[in-house]
Amino acid sequence: MNAPRAYFGLMLRPFGIALAGIASAAAVSGCDYPTSVAPRGNPYEYLRPPHEDNEVVTPTDRTTWHKDVRPIVEQNCLRCHNSKGVAPMSLESYAAAKPYFDRMAAHVESGYMPPWQFDDECHDLALVRGLSAANKQTFADWKADAFVEGKEADYVDPTTPTTFDPAGEVEVEMTRAAFTASGDETRCFLLSQKVSADASLDGRGWWVTDVRVNPAEADQIQQATLYMLSPDETANVPDDNGGYACDYGAGTDSEVTVASWVPGKAPTSFAQETALLVPFGSRFVLKIRYRASHLTTVPPDATSVTLWRYGGKRTPNAAQVRLYTVRASGTAAVDAYLPNSQSIFGIIPEMGPGGESLKLEYFTGPAGTCLAESDRWDPRFPESLDFAEGRLTRAGLGYTTRLTCSYEVGTPSPECRATLVSTIPLYDSIQPLGQTCSGVEGCLLSCSGSSTCLLDCIAWEQPACGECARTQLFETCAPIANPIQYDNLATCQAANCAAAASFPEWLSCMLDKCKSQLAIMQSTLASELPKGTCNRDNESCVFMVPASE
Repeated sequence: MNAPRAYFGLMLRPFGIALAGIASAAAVSGCDYPTSVAPRGNPYEYLRPPHEDNEVVTPTDRTTWHKDVRPIVEQNCLRCHNSKGVAPMSLESYAAAKPYFDRMAAHVESGYMPPWQFDDECHDLALVRGLSAANKQTFADWKADAFVEGKEADYVDPTTPTTFDPAGEVEVEMTRAAFTASGDETRCFLLSQKVSADASLDGRGWWVTDVRVNPAEADQIQQATLYMLSPDETANVPDDNGGYACDYGAGTDSEVTVASWVPGKAPTSFAQETALLVPFGSRFVLKIRYRASHLTTVPPDATSVTLWRYGGKRTPNAAQVRLYTVRASGTAAVDAYLPNSQSIFGIIPEMGPGGESLKLEYFTGPAGTCLAESDRWDPRFPESLDFAEGRLTRAGLGYTTRLTCSYEVGTPSPECRATLVSTIPLYDSIQPLGQTCSGVEGCLLSCSGSSTCLLDCIAWEQPACGECARTQLFETCAPIANPIQYDNLATCQAANCAAAASFPEWLSCMLDKCKSQLAIMQSTLASELPKGTCNRDNESCVFMVPASE
């Protein structure tokens, strides 16, 4: 499998979530987007790379606006603080920023600005929005030097021209009716385009590679999140021009968070050679956090979304994007099993009203590994987190995630969630038990190098398929495939995992206590099943039917 790119835009080339300016729309109002945007793998246009790559060095003894401060402001502040931006004041020039110099220095020193609520030490991130210690010191030195303007000739443009190259060859515009915000409010809109069945495409749905939010009135849009709804959920969402109120999520029970956008963030580009499967019949909801109270006149906003997908029957080469959401209600930590082996390359954290802190970890033993953490949640600036290249988290089937959240006292409905943006092996077609769990043979042949490939191929989508597989494969088929290996596995299982009540519990226990015996047995089954071994025994699961039958 090719190594995935940094997500979310997340990356989702950071889930996670990731969306941004258009090369052909430099005149878009609000955030003064450049004429080119970020490449796949770089989720920001204006934002700096990790701290150590962008520290400002002051070669002279005086700190000035043009030489030292202006490059920092342009990289980190102008996406909002421009004449058409969502922030209440412009910092585009020395003269425009002068009334706010003391406030700028104070907010930089305290960390209040630029807004960044996540712990950089939790996990190595591709890009962050908080300033480095060196850049903060530059502001302190500038204040000590009485906010000197300096010479414009000393200014060096900090930006690097980049391009946006979507992987999908088909561009789809997702639109909605215009809406006029009443001050500061949050609204959800069901987008017009349906994911309709098409015989010319892969039979499962659209394979989406890139997502971009197109802010029509960016001077009033503080943040946006895109959700995907299943065909069953779309009937429960209001479909009118004014949208509907939605403080948390999209207001349904099972929406999937696809991407999160803030001003200046580039399009969400999923990991290279991968794509997100959007089943036929699905719809998208766009949630927009409006900040229009500072505007004298509020024009109607018709912000839209553009998707890029594969054309024809093209599918990803080796892996697909998987969005897996961990949910919690209340302050108690919630543990959840990961349903498949995956490479996690981004997180999209979300909290309902009253949220104060959020932490997501995953466990392979007693000690947890931090994936995302915010100890001062700010609902105005939720966004996706993209893991640094080479720092993807590889999690196995049966690993445990833990989500812990806290809220203001008296919060009536405390809720939070975190969406893991991951890549998993490209499975053929695994459906709920009772329909079919087909496609296992092709999956086995394409990912036989993994020690958990067999169970991943069978059980990643529906636990019921895993329960059936546990019985049919490891109790009925395994003794036929290799009696000696089966005896070793059964002995270890009886001694350590006999009390496991569900498939995830059983698998987690086996990976912990009987890992070598399980891997040996799985390897044997993976080679025997495509030959037709145990076909009759597996008929009740309906997940293993050779293509010739």
